Amino acid sequence: MKTKVFFLVMLIALACYSLCPISLFAQTYNITSMVNPDPDQNNLSFVWGLDNNNVFAGGENGVFLKYDGSSWSQITIPFQFGFFYSIYGTSPTDVWMTGGNGVLAHYNGSTVENVNIANSNPLGKIFGFSQNDIYVCGFNGTVKHYNGSNWSSIPNSYSNFHFFSMWGTSGSNLYFCGQDSYAPYKSRLVHYDGLVFTELKSLDDGGFTEIWSPDSNIFYIAGNNAVYSYNRINNTIEQVYTGFIQSLYGFDANNIIIAKVYDAYYDSLVVYNGVSWESFPSDCYVNSIFSPTNNPNSVFLVGRGGCISLLDITTGTEVSQPNVSSQLNIYPNPSNGGEINIDLNSNSKATVIVLNSVGQQVQTIFSDGSSGKEPLKINGDLPAGVYFVKVKTDAGDYNQKVIITKN
Repeated sequence: MKTKVFFLVMLIALACYSLCPISLFAQTYNITSMVNPDPDQNNLSFVWGLDNNNVFAGGENGVFLKYDGSSWSQITIPFQFGFFYSIYGTSPTDVWMTGGNGVLAHYNGSTVENVNIANSNPLGKIFGFSQNDIYVCGFNGTVKHYNGSNWSSIPNSYSNFHFFSMWGTSGSNLYFCGQDSYAPYKSRLVHYDGLVFTELKSLDDGGFTEIWSPDSNIFYIAGNNAVYSYNRINNTIEQVYTGFIQSLYGFDANNIIIAKVYDAYYDSLVVYNGVSWESFPSDCYVNSIFSPTNNPNSVFLVGRGGCISLLDITTGTEVSQPNVSSQLNIYPNPSNGGEINIDLNSNSKATVIVLNSVGQQVQTIFSDGSSGKEPLKINGDLPAGVYFVKVKTDAGDYNQKVIITKN
């Protein structure tokens, strides 16, 4: 495993310390890259786990992986499964998966079987409360329930609606979100009380994709272009963060993490501490976030190119960055202004960008070319603050913090 550490400058003034909600998130973050046994390194789309010794991930071409606490192994799916959309289980021998073309599969601890639930619609989220109480939702109003023996359809009036995701505390308190499949293409939030579906809110967002709540009163909803906060008590909804959101995971009301895409090749992780949202670079394009123990020091990330990482978001100790000093030399650092030099010891193709402390790209230094020994420089006119140089090469990815003081 290879550990990368990213630093995030907290922007909350010390004066508010005693008044701010308690956050589990610290100023330094450890990301440990994990070995994916898939020889083709298919994109991974979803990760879920029972505990840290039983974590499951899936992605393109039916690649299905399990982590046993020490290493990942690949599990064969003996039929056409397609792309993973969701995973849920109640034990290591009772794991359910939704895939492309409306496929539902079950893993019994040794083999994976195709389960016929009389469905032809693409499926989205699978979610449950016990081995006898599981729900799955999907396109064209598809909502189905498993009672431990059989899957049955739950009637509703949303035949024009794609149910993308759901969250709840019981079968009589379920919240669904998604988007109309044709005009007016509204994003909708719907509640199910075990008998009746009631629409709570609709927006012109382009599709609600994930939903989570710490208490059934305040909900966080990821859309294509933003994160929203929905207040169930007064039935109001407001946008709380802007960006193209890949995944959302919450620990409690004051500790939430999302994966945000900000261009075609890079993304960042964004954490909410109860007051503000702060970004820091991730080590891959993240598609899914999950903590099996709901603990910020053990968060699994999966994404593009088969990347798997373990995130510790609570550490408060700075750790050295391996593979940085030998490949990437930045000077002067800290700098009080003027151009900053970058020596990149790589002859392979490279892309070099500069990010500010909230994960926004502020400079493209070199893009998809053979860097060799060509001199590279950071713009000396950048405002004082903390920045990150992010380098992607065929030989590996490198990241280093840069401080501009301008004293």
